[in-house]
Amino acid sequence: MPRMPIPARPVVGSVLLALAIVGGGCSGSESDPTYRIEAGNAEMEAAFAKGKATLPDFWKVLENPTNGESDFSVKVPLQQNGRTEYFWIVDPTRSGDVIRGQIGNDPEFVKRVKLGDTLEFKESEIVDWMYMRAGKMHGNYTMRPLLKSMDPKERQALEQLMAEP
Repeated sequence: MPRMPIPARPVVGSVLLALAIVGGGCSGSESDPTYRIEAGNAEMEAAFAKGKATLPDFWKVLENPTNGESDFSVKVPLQQNGRTEYFWIVDPTRSGDVIRGQIGNDPEFVKRVKLGDTLEFKESEIVDWMYMRAGKMHGNYTMRPLLKSMDPKERQALEQLMAEP
């Protein structure tokens, strides 16, 4: 299965966003690029709102993949020492309002978790989601505010990967 970029792991204070690599389950690397955006950034807040508003669409596809969808992930915040870091959670499962999945990227400063740890959280904590279909990335709204701060080649590659640029 091809490796897939899962960009954007924000943090509040200054918002920290990393580009994690996931493919066929939980993986990542110490070299995940990190992006910082100030807390309260209007574009990132809009991305969170869109991710939350469209979450029912994600669950429909996850629960009944019909077009070869794969690499399902959701994004949630974790806090430590007054800072918030956002993590991609891979292979999420849902039982009522409780979601479980594995940490899909290396932590930058929230050191109480590590890549591959299982995390349990409430659906209301999810701020973004994504999956792959026919080589295109669906969701991942939190990546869009980061594109302008990326290297032009990296940005172009990600834009080509997105189902909705």
